[in-house]
Amino acid sequence: MRTPEFPIHLHSPRFVFRDFVETDRVDFVSYQMDARYRMLYGHHDTAETRARSDALFDRFLDWQHAEPRRNFQIGIFDRATQNMLGCTGLRCRDEPARSATFGIELAPSYWGHYRAAIEATAAMIAYGFRELDLVTIIGDTASGNKRVASCLLYTSPSPRDRQKSR
Repeated sequence: MRTPEFPIHLHSPRFVFRDFVETDRVDFVSYQMDARYRMLYGHHDTAETRARSDALFDRFLDWQHAEPRRNFQIGIFDRATQNMLGCTGLRCRDEPARSATFGIELAPSYWGHYRAAIEATAAMIAYGFRELDLVTIIGDTASGNKRVASCLLYTSPSPRDRQKSR
């Protein structure tokens, strides 16, 4: 795996994808505490759930300083408003060499914005293949979210890969 330049800062026509900074914490925890998001994972509005979201955000910040960096979780931001739409990432640490697991989540207020999800997916996958020199990217969703699975099928690099995923 190649070592990319840091911090990560990618662009698409409508979005900016960048490493999280501390000031993003409020927006991140806020969308994770949204009742619709919590329902997806079976969590309740408790101090424990809030602490879990804070700890996850801390983990993403810690990953930025790992040597070598093997996990990349970045925020998705609207270019015009700078609002956080969610996050996307490639996790290489527990995968074979030159492989990663891809993930994406959108804040509940952006659910149904399929083009945003596709644009973010395409940008992160391109980053993995071009900048990290990955040869395999695996799509996974812990929640069994069919929308995420559809997005991964849509952005799969070849018809053969799409067919194998079905």
